[in-house]
Parts: sequence; structure tokens; C-alpha cells
Amino acid sequence: MEMPRRRNKPLLLSAISLLVLAWPASCADPVLLPVSKDTVTSLYTIPVRDGANHVIYLAGPLLWSTCAADHLPPKISCHDTACKLANAYRAPRCHEAAQLCASKTQCTAYPYNLVTGRCAAASLVHTRLIANTTDGRNSLSQVSVRAVAACTPRTLLPRLPAGAAGVAGLADDGLALPAQVAASQRVANRFLLCLPRRDNPLYYIPASGVTVNQAQVQLPAHALSTGGVVLCTRVPYTAIRPDVYRPVVQAFDRALARNDAKVPVVAPFELCYRSSMLGNTRLGYAVPDIALVLEDGKSWMFVSSCSMVDVNGQTACLAFVEMKGVKAGDLAVAAVVVGGVLT
Repeated sequence: MEMPRRRNKPLLLSAISLLVLAWPASCADPVLLPVSKDTVTSLYTIPVRDGANHVIYLAGPLLWSTCAADHLPPKISCHDTACKLANAYRAPRCHEAAQLCASKTQCTAYPYNLVTGRCAAASLVHTRLIANTTDGRNSLSQVSVRAVAACTPRTLLPRLPAGAAGVAGLADDGLALPAQVAASQRVANRFLLCLPRRDNPLYYIPASGVTVNQAQVQLPAHALSTGGVVLCTRVPYTAIRPDVYRPVVQAFDRALARNDAKVPVVAPFELCYRSSMLGNTRLGYAVPDIALVLEDGKSWMFVSSCSMVDVNGQTACLAFVEMKGVKAGDLAVAAVVVGGVLT
């Protein structure tokens, strides 16, 4: 029997299609990298350094790989901006990261294995990544991307796909892959991740905050940066990590201020109301609007026709659920997974 061939899917770093035309940040061509799925681990990889595969990690704040002869150790001190970026988001279970950076000549970072949860002390190095530019249809030319990465021991590789040399983080951070490609190639700091339809369709969007009725919700520092916001059309309702869920739900409840309309909850929701007491607008129930604040200052508004769900003829509930079995601030989990009701 002929074995099926694994097909690569594109990962576009920066902006694509009409969005490029709308942004004056750059007229450079987007950068294209093929994405492969490892059949054993179900993790996705990209060949970003001399063909060496890196696992793509939506919540990852930096690039890391095993040390190589062509890595150039830079003189990055603990007070350097790159060092501060590398240590901005440390994994909660990384006990090694409790050590304070004290060297005047060499910064120490603490990269994180998203599968095992293990971290390790690593030096920052200069490296070059190889990719291709695209016009949206065809591959145009090969480019060399200057980057700063963490040089790690091989002991950080267990349970990653066979042949993987490290991890390419895609989070909203200055040392993550999109930001470094943007800085090196002078393209906009955006990316599009395209996966085959048979896989779980996840799309990452950079967000900096949440508002309820245009009022900023007070979230823990970097709550949306560590884990990010992804869209998933196979999840029925929007699932939110506990450290983000609680402030958002409480802000919605305060803004609505309709305790008289509350009814017993209907699983899996927490806030449910007698629908006849909420009132109606042309956009649905008369309830507070919830919005994600995007990086460019614009907002993605979830009006009530999207944020509320009718569970029966008399009851409407806020269509957000709290992630179960997830710790607050866990870097291995997206902060918000926007489900099918909102997408």
C-alpha cells in the first residue's frame, strides 16, 4: 500500500492580501515558510534554520534551538533590551528562572519545552534563519533573517518531533519569530497560519486587552500576551483561561446590573438571564458589548447577538465558558479561544 505523502502548508509571517496594501509600514514582500505536521506528536514544525525543524508555538515568546557551531555569542548584558524581552514571560513551573540575572556580559534566558513543561538556562546568541518571500501565489526569492535566539542543551528536546532542533515562538513579543522577521525584513508584524481543513483550524490574533461597554477590563499583566488569542471554529463557545475569564465575567455582570433578571445557570454557562427581561436592540439583547482591543488600537466588537446564546425559550446566557483543568497564566494554553458562536 502506498503511504500518503505529507503536504506542507504555508505560514505567512507579517501581513497578507489586502491588509498589506492598507498598512504603510512596508511595501516588502511577506515571508513564506512551509508547515509540516508530525504524525507522532501532532505538533507542527517549520524549517527555519538550514532545514532544521522548529516546532511552532503560538504562546512562545522567543526562538530557541540546540547550540550550533555557527551561532555567534553576542555580548548581551542583563540590562540589555533583548535580555529583558527574553525574560519577560517565564514559565510558571520554571524554578531555574528564579535566579536573578547578574552578568554584565552575558544574558541568560529560560526557554520552555511546551510538551514536557521543562525549562533550561540558555545563552542568547545571534543566528540566521532562511525563508522565502512570496507574492501570495508564488515563492519569489530566498532571504536570510537576522535573529536572536536562545542556545539550549539537547536535554530540552525530549518529546518534541523527531529531528526538531527547537521551538519558534509566535507570541506577541519582541523576540518571537514574527517580530524578528518584521524587524529584519521591514515587513509588518503580523502573521497568518494556514492549516489543512482536517486539522483543528486555529488562527492567532494579537490582542492587548478586553473592554466591556468601552471600559477597560483590569487583567493580570501580560495576560493576553502569554498564550494569545486564537480563533477555533470547532469549539462551540468561547473558552477563556481562568485569570482572564473571571475579570471579564465580573465586568460584564457589573455593567449589566440586572440581578433581578438572573435565573439558575444552565451548564456550561455561568451567567444566565430571563430573556424577556433583557430588552432587545437591532443587534440582539440589550446587554453590554464586549470587545478585544487589538494591537493597532482598533477593537473587535462582540455584539450581543454573538455574545449571548438562547439555551431555551425563556433563558439567555453569556456564551463564554471558563477553561477547565487549566491553571491561571499557564503559558502552554491560549488565553482566549474564540469559538464558533463568535466566529
